[in-house]
Formats: sequence, C-alpha cells, structure tokens
Amino acid sequence: QTQPKEKDTIKIHNAPAELKVGDSHQLEYTITFTDQEQVTIGSSDESVVKVQDNRLQAVGEGEATITVQSYNNSQSFSIHVKAIPVEAIQTNQDTVSLEAGQKCAIGAKVAPDTATYKDLAYSSSDESVATVDGGGTVTAIAPGEAEIVITAHGNVTLSIPVSVTEVRPQGILTNRDVFQIEITEDDALQVQIVPTNAANKAYEIESLDPSVVLIEDGTLKPQKEGETVLRITTWNDVVKEIPVSVYHIPAESIQIDDHSQKYVYGGHIDIDAVLSLETVLTPGTCTYKEVTWTSEESSVIEIKDNVPVIRGTGKTTLTAHGPDGTSDSITVTVIDWGLRKGIAATGAGVVWIIVVTFSILYLKKRRGRKKPAK
Repeated sequence: QTQPKEKDTIKIHNAPAELKVGDSHQLEYTITFTDQEQVTIGSSDESVVKVQDNRLQAVGEGEATITVQSYNNSQSFSIHVKAIPVEAIQTNQDTVSLEAGQKCAIGAKVAPDTATYKDLAYSSSDESVATVDGGGTVTAIAPGEAEIVITAHGNVTLSIPVSVTEVRPQGILTNRDVFQIEITEDDALQVQIVPTNAANKAYEIESLDPSVVLIEDGTLKPQKEGETVLRITTWNDVVKEIPVSVYHIPAESIQIDDHSQKYVYGGHIDIDAVLSLETVLTPGTCTYKEVTWTSEESSVIEIKDNVPVIRGTGKTTLTAHGPDGTSDSITVTVIDWGLRKGIAATGAGVVWIIVVTFSILYLKKRRGRKKPAK
C-alpha cells in the first residue's frame, strides 16, 4: 500500500473541556488521508474518563487527556471531570420521638439523586440519650433530648432532634377476661401492665356498678346478682374492661329425711323422744342452704330457734322451707307411749283379778255342795 506523503489532518469538532461524573459525551472529529478504521481514541486515565468507540464516559473526578490517533498523526485535548455536588440531605422525618428501648430507622439520602458521592455519616450529640449506627438506625437509651447529625460529601449536614421519653404502658393483661362469680364467693383479679419495663405501671380499677360487685385490694366482692363491668385504666389512659356476672345456683327441691327417727306403736312418735328429722337439698351444690321449719300445731310440736321440739300429744304437719321456694312436709302423731303401756298393763291386771276371783268363787261353790245320799 502506498503511504501518504503528507501527515493526516485531524480536526476534533466537539472536544469538551469539562464533564461531570456520570456524563456521557459522543466525540465527533474529521480526519484526512487515513481510513477511519485505523483511528484510535484513548484516555490517559480511565478512572477519570473511559472511552468506548467514540463515546467518552466521565467516571471519576480529575484530569484526563483524550488522544485521537491516526496512522501518522494525533490530536489531544484535556478534560476536567468534576463531581456532582450534594446540595442537601433529605429524610422521611424531621424529628424523632421514642420511648427508652425503642428503635427507629432514619430514611436519609442525598439530593440530587445524581450526586457523585452518596455516602452518609451519622453521629449523636448525646449517646446517653440516643445512639445511631452507620445505617441510620437510632436506639433510644434513656429519657432526654439529643440530636442525630447526618453528614454528606462536601460537609453538607442535617440535624434531627430526638426526644426520648420513659417507657409507657401499652396494654393490660389480667388473669381473666370475663368473671362469673357465685354470689357467696369472692374472687381475685390479677393485673399486669405491659411492657414489663414500663417506667410507671400505676393504674386504677373501678366497678361500674358497685351495687353488684365491689373491688377492694384486687378482690371482687359480690353484693347482689346482676351484671357489671370492671374498668382498668393506666395513668396514660390505656383502658381494659372486663365483664362481670354475679349469679347463684338455685335449689331444685328439698326432701325431709326421717330415717333416723324412732317410731313406736304403728309409726307414732313418743312424747319423750327427740325429733331426728334431716333435710336434703338438690342439687347439693346449690348456693343457699338455709332451711326453716313451720308446724301446724305448736301445741304438739313447737318450732324453737328453728328446731322442732315436742310439746304434747296429737297430730301435726311439719314443713321444711328451703331456698328458691322449695318445700317438703311430713305429718307426725305424738303419743304418750309410757302411759299407753301402763294402761295396757293395768287393764291386763284387772282382767287377771276378775278371772282369779271368779275361779275362787267357783271352787267355793263346788265345795259347798252336798253329796247325794247313796
């Protein structure tokens, strides 16, 4: 191939003097004599400017020389690449309020998005109040005030106030969420404030109807049957309400049991006997167990201090009155068994005397008869 006698003429039409990191520039040039395919473009520092085909890519701060090289000539120019500065720091919150022990991530970034250096550094003005890690997560340590300082490239800073308060109650746990209490029984209410590290766990309990249930030192004291609600309130107005029902188990029936009673003379009771009458309530678990007695004839059996006591002979009906309107009756006859036995013995003796008397008279009469003469 015949070489040209003159050097190539290289003319660059749009050599940039300055680029910003991230910029891309299509280089245009004209060259004589030499075939375009024999032209190369190079960069003196590819950490500043990279060249691919005819495109210049600014990748870092600094100075780079770009050279367009033909077969027998070259043309160069310098490019100054500078960073896109951080103009501001943006966050998703202007202030941070936490309770001791809580954490919060500060969502911070630089602006504009095209800024060359996007790294951020975090620090706390008072680590006894709050600390911050390299990712921007704030941890509340103790009540107080502090500032989280965010620093970007170019000494761009942003301060975010942090307020740390004591741990407050967030919920109320109890040993039961519903109480059903038999009216004759007390019950205990156990309360736990959560979280357990809450600084102030003070609370109040009230019964919305004290005529149904009273609350004293954590003890539920039923007053009458009915429905009410216990309301528990913390100092920061966390509230829990617990329904309370007061009831009694009703008696279904009462039965008089006389199996221990001693009877005489055909099912009667001797006037000198002690009454042994018992009562059985069904069900045995019924709440009220009080039984009262009445007698139709107090001259036969009197009710004294709610105990049937024999006073005389005769017939009467005793009634046992149980709870919830239940009742049962028994009819008894009281006799003087000792007197009856005496009368019976006396009657037998009289009969015996009469028989003996008649026997004696009969014998005497027989003896007084004369024998007939032979």
